[in-house]
Amino acid sequence: MNLDEQTKLLDCIQYGTGLTKRELAFHEKYKKRDLAIIFLFLDTGLRISELQALNINDVVIYDDFMHDESNECFVLTLRKGKKRSGKTPSKVYFSDESKIYIQDYLKSRKIHGEKFDSNSPLFTTLDGDRLSVRQIQQMLKKYDRASLHRSDISVHKLRSSFAMEFYKAEHDILVLQNRMGHASIAATNIYARASDKEEAVKASRNSANCNLFHKIILIVPYTKIKCTKVSLIL
Repeated sequence: MNLDEQTKLLDCIQYGTGLTKRELAFHEKYKKRDLAIIFLFLDTGLRISELQALNINDVVIYDDFMHDESNECFVLTLRKGKKRSGKTPSKVYFSDESKIYIQDYLKSRKIHGEKFDSNSPLFTTLDGDRLSVRQIQQMLKKYDRASLHRSDISVHKLRSSFAMEFYKAEHDILVLQNRMGHASIAATNIYARASDKEEAVKASRNSANCNLFHKIILIVPYTKIKCTKVSLIL
């Protein structure tokens, strides 16, 4: 997914753009939760099983208003792709924007009278049960259909989008491997190569456009141009 598609998907969740009347009737009940989920996927590259298993106490937020460098936001999760002795949870960092969406969602649960504690599931149904992997997949499919009119968007594609954007910004395959929770760097290299290929295609197009622009500049001074006044009144 490119950034434009990601924006359309998030706008659909936030504003209900493209949803049917029936879906809009229930949208207010779900949108804070769904926005927190989808943004967290795009923000972290978590696998669906990792996000689905999160409890509230797995979300760690340090706010230090005196020292910005001490601010941290992360979730603690057992990464599927890493073989760790004793199964030590890994820190997966997320942005301040994800923090806001998660806090808004938890606040809305309190406002609606839901009773939960730190060991409660992070993402739940209206009955307070943990969302299943299938329910998350169906939720994404609904917004995918409404916003992008596609049927091939999956949570794995959100994870891939995170990986490619992260690599474009950092160009550090070892850091990306850690962020993705890959046991083998060969898996990480797939995303790095795809990102490099995409950037190469963009560079090639820009170069072609630039060459065309220079050709026009060179030709224009030696060409007689007839100018026609265009009326603004149609």
